[in-house]
Amino acid sequence: MNQHRHIARLISRRGRHGFALVVSLVMLVLLAVIAVGMLGLSSVALRTTGHEQAVREARANALLAMQIALGKLQEELGDDRRITADADILGAGSAQPALTGVWDSWVSAHSGD
Repeated sequence: MNQHRHIARLISRRGRHGFALVVSLVMLVLLAVIAVGMLGLSSVALRTTGHEQAVREARANALLAMQIALGKLQEELGDDRRITADADILGAGSAQPALTGVWDSWVSAHSGD
């Protein structure tokens, strides 16, 4: 009878040790899955950040180009006493109504000057 109890005790101890091993392996697999998920999330975040930085840089370049073009246009037009307007300001009979021209602001079309 004592022998049966001793064997039962050995079997129950082995069962517990086996259970601990299984639980440890399950926890290890769970941690590995979490680590892979976090790596995937960080790579997506890095790609998003890189894309946002490229968009910001493109917008800054576009703004700079617009400011340079506006400066060149103001340089070519002359001082601030000049006016720019579409050619259709001259009337409906313009050959090119979308053409933009420069006029002196102090000369009136009706003054006969």
